[in-house]
Amino acid sequence: MCQAMFRYLALILACIAIWFGVQPSPAFAADHAYQLELVHRTQKNVLCSYPVDPGDEFSLHYTHSSDHTPIVDRFQVTSQGQIVLVEEKFAWYGAGLAFHPRENIDLSKTWTRTHMHRHMDPFYLRVGRVAGHSLHIEDQMTPLQDIAPGGTSLWIRVRPKGEPCHE
Repeated sequence: MCQAMFRYLALILACIAIWFGVQPSPAFAADHAYQLELVHRTQKNVLCSYPVDPGDEFSLHYTHSSDHTPIVDRFQVTSQGQIVLVEEKFAWYGAGLAFHPRENIDLSKTWTRTHMHRHMDPFYLRVGRVAGHSLHIEDQMTPLQDIAPGGTSLWIRVRPKGEPCHE
């Protein structure tokens, strides 16, 4: 219901803008194929969503729980609406970080970069109490503790735009 109201409001605002001669930005006017959604796993409600298209990327930034070093996981949306982990970047190798002989590892700069193509459907994440998880997509940054308390289990998924929710 909330998304339907948002779409209705967006349509009204676009009509008002056009009436007054203001052209909506391309990002606003774009018809995106999918929605990236962060869903509360137990309550099964969408906490926030972002319009995405195949090839779009987003990243999760957080601090390693024991090494206390920064980590960035970069993801991409496929043409089939799946989430693929394409890179994990970290300042220092620590427990739980991707390190496998078959992965493409770049140790040449300040960051260690592990390039991969790992399908992440389903993709679950527990909001860290001290990790400072944040979702970065285009020019937006969303601290996960702003949408759910630490310890909350989230389902990060991509769904076709306009598809009804079926949990």
